[in-house]
Amino acid sequence: MRTDRCFSARRLTALMALAITGLPGAGHADPLDPLGFASLGTLSLGAGSYFINTSGLAPTLLGADNAVLYTGVLFDQGTAFNRHVAVFDFQAISVAAGATLTATGDKPLALLSKTSFQFAGILDAAGRRGGDQGAGVAGVGGPGAGAGGMGSAGGGQAQPGAGPGGGLGGYDGLGNGSWGGGGAYGGAGTAINPALPPATAYGDLPHQLLAGSGGGGTGRNLFGSGAGGGGGGGAVELGALTHLTLAGGAQVLATGADGGGGLAIIAGGGSGGGLFFHAPTITFEATVAGLAQARADGDSGGRIAFMSADGRVAGNLNSVTVSGSGNGHPGVITFNRLAPPVPEPATLGLMLLGLLGVAGATKQAGRRGA
Repeated sequence: MRTDRCFSARRLTALMALAITGLPGAGHADPLDPLGFASLGTLSLGAGSYFINTSGLAPTLLGADNAVLYTGVLFDQGTAFNRHVAVFDFQAISVAAGATLTATGDKPLALLSKTSFQFAGILDAAGRRGGDQGAGVAGVGGPGAGAGGMGSAGGGQAQPGAGPGGGLGGYDGLGNGSWGGGGAYGGAGTAINPALPPATAYGDLPHQLLAGSGGGGTGRNLFGSGAGGGGGGGAVELGALTHLTLAGGAQVLATGADGGGGLAIIAGGGSGGGLFFHAPTITFEATVAGLAQARADGDSGGRIAFMSADGRVAGNLNSVTVSGSGNGHPGVITFNRLAPPVPEPATLGLMLLGLLGVAGATKQAGRRGA
């Protein structure tokens, strides 16, 4: 028998696995599937202000009058930090220039389209600045992000920033030992306080949609109580099944915020957050309105990930940034290929039957030629 013309059980098993998992090396990331959630209809937003709240069991997208336009669902990604993602899935998405979506809440945000995704507005998922010396209020993080640490009112040490890469709080007293540490995510946190170890980088976007961490507050000194750390940038996933386009002038922001200040103190800033874009084709346009922007800057930079059919993004990416502060570290930008779609069960069954038929036919041919 000519063994090179026969399908062994091992080779048939390998072909069956290939049909199920796709081609080797086709990408290792985990984008949310727009077909995996019920459609909320078509999202078409004109100029105006809109708000997304990812907190609670029923995340909401609201209009300028606080009327609920859409209610999303939660997806469990199984992580300790940012375990649940607030998902809004639409048949198609179109956001016009002049539309501003402000995203807040304790969970990352995913906006998905079963067809195309056209975005020309502003999506603000940034952290907020910490309070100055005196009040010492912690800066709020973007969606899913860690807040900054509260400044010390005389307890010995200020609060650290929240999140896996939260900056540590400074100690009471004069000098840079009272300063707060910067938050980390894509890059390590700043080390401006010699008494504190810098926060370490974490995460693996897009395997896990994680947000940034907050900066540490400052200690109390002779001039008053400490300042609050800045909030980390949030986490946002934008995905479509056909194409995703950011028009010239569009902005998707997951920046970390500065810490508060005062006399002889500096609070830690929040890290940049996470931005994940996925579609067979992705375009960042450059027009007279400017460049399409995606920013995850912060005290340390965050993470931005792109995933398309060929691993590329068309257009101009000069305004895609994960910059750190003067003492901070830059973040990470990655490009991956989308894995081929997994066949539907009925289609997969036909494929496997076809493979079995080919195996049988080649086996018979081998017997005749033996």
